[in-house]
Amino acid sequence: MSLKSSCEYLNTMHRRYRQADSRAEKSQIIDEVTSTLDYNRKYAIQMLNGPLLPVAKPPAKRKRKNRQFVREIVGYERYDTPEAIAWLNSVYACLDIYANLFLPMRKVIAKERRGAHVHKSYDVAKTPFERLKEAGVLEAQVLAQLEQQLQNTSPLALHKELEDLITMGPANEAAETEAIAE
Repeated sequence: MSLKSSCEYLNTMHRRYRQADSRAEKSQIIDEVTSTLDYNRKYAIQMLNGPLLPVAKPPAKRKRKNRQFVREIVGYERYDTPEAIAWLNSVYACLDIYANLFLPMRKVIAKERRGAHVHKSYDVAKTPFERLKEAGVLEAQVLAQLEQQLQNTSPLALHKELEDLITMGPANEAAETEAIAE
């Protein structure tokens, strides 16, 4: 029996135990709990006399590391209109190229605890593309495409395009798309 279902079962039996009138009825409930949950009799009595158990919640989702810059750049507003989604996708497209090919990042290689403080050691800053290239995990065709894209793309022009997209915002993206369509 899972933790969630055993908590739900125990809460149901807790309510029945509290409403039981006779000692024989309570004893029967205790017997049922001990056989179902494989509890010791004394522990079952403590659980039935104690407060209701909170039903177990699913484990918290781990924060993802990808898209780490997006909220810093576009903010925490809700983007749910088609125009806003199109704008956000164009920001993603620029940001992915910019972050993976041109932004060097340091990675933690060791953590050392010194009393209450944690001292982190970092390796040399490299772009994600450089790390993949050094690891040798890219296929030759993909590596050639990325090398070509690195040679043909100007980081300053890409940064300017990204800044222009952000200052334009999702509402202006829709107006510009309509003007181009006409």
